[in-house]
Amino acid sequence: RLMQEPRRLANRYLLGNPAFVARSIGQAWVARGVADRYERASKRTLDLSIALLALVLLGPIIAAVCLLITLEDRGPVFFRQTRIGAGGKPFQMWKFRSMAVDAEARKAALLAESEREGACFKMKSDPRVTRIGRFIRRVSLDELPQLVNVLRGEMSIVGPRPALPQEVIAYDDRALQRLNGQPGLTGLWQV
Repeated sequence: RLMQEPRRLANRYLLGNPAFVARSIGQAWVARGVADRYERASKRTLDLSIALLALVLLGPIIAAVCLLITLEDRGPVFFRQTRIGAGGKPFQMWKFRSMAVDAEARKAALLAESEREGACFKMKSDPRVTRIGRFIRRVSLDELPQLVNVLRGEMSIVGPRPALPQEVIAYDDRALQRLNGQPGLTGLWQV
């Protein structure tokens, strides 16, 4: 038929049929879950690449921050906190310590001064934050150790921020959807 009426049927046979086959393959990939597996593998590969490159390039800055925190008050350099990750699974999130060593113990006395309602505690001028801590928070260097969480597969480079267990308990049904994705070192809003 194409040879008999090339002008009229060229689009249908030469463009339409390959497009139909390509769409069919795409639908089959989605239906069989191949697209989801490919998407997850691609995101994981990108996360690993960015995290490794960032650790190599930012190594001197990371070493300098470790030294500054140590010199300020001789306390531990890192702060670990239990956060809730994908599927509601808890994990230990790492950060540079930006507060005094006894910050968690002093939090109870400051709860009444929280600037946020509900489970999330927030203070603009938190007295527990150290001098170096104020600086590393302002330039977001306190988040760099989370690159290790990315390498371990507990976090992603971009995703919803990992919530504290007490925040998750207070979530409504809509907010629980945040637990469907891998938590991120940075969120879509920041990007």
